[in-house]
Amino acid sequence: MLEMSKEDRGKPIAARAIESCELIWSDDKSAFLFATAKPPTVATDSRIGVLFLLVHQREGWRIADLLRFTAIRKDAGVSAKLTAFTGSGRELDSEGFAPVVTVEESHGGCGYAYQTSAAYTFAGSKIKRFDLE
Repeated sequence: MLEMSKEDRGKPIAARAIESCELIWSDDKSAFLFATAKPPTVATDSRIGVLFLLVHQREGWRIADLLRFTAIRKDAGVSAKLTAFTGSGRELDSEGFAPVVTVEESHGGCGYAYQTSAAYTFAGSKIKRFDLE
């Protein structure tokens, strides 16, 4: 995150600790984790979220891909939840259905607040945006 205060214009600011890290979905081969952090920014409130795709190999789990999300201003927030519920098949990932995770960013406050969201799945070892076709 870049801090844009008067004194430190453009200075990178790193979060000092992870606020939360939760398992969104997993099976024997893959997993989605979502971690959040709050950088100590001065000019405005901010939240960072990272969606991790982990894959299991013989040696153990490794990060295969990740996406970073940033929300800023007074009511900043980032969240992720599992939103895939297959129309056929009894279990997620059955009959070729991969899990879908929706990430939401909340920005603003003080009269100009908005939220954005997008859904993500994975193919192989890459996270991809889930678009309706």
